[in-house]
Amino acid sequence: MEIQITIKVKLNLANAEIASSFTNTMEQYRLACNYVSEYIFNHDFDYKTGANL
Repeated sequence: MEIQITIKVKLNLANAEIASSFTNTMEQYRLACNYVSEYIFNHDFDYKTGANL
């Protein structure tokens, strides 16, 4: 049985430099996820085995 838990948190970042760095990191993460998603969609990825057809 698979259980999924969602946690909502609020980060208190120490200063503007850290906040900016964190924002940039999250943007790069979002771009990477979108790239992987688009690659899988455009290359007929086999979702069951994880193999490319």
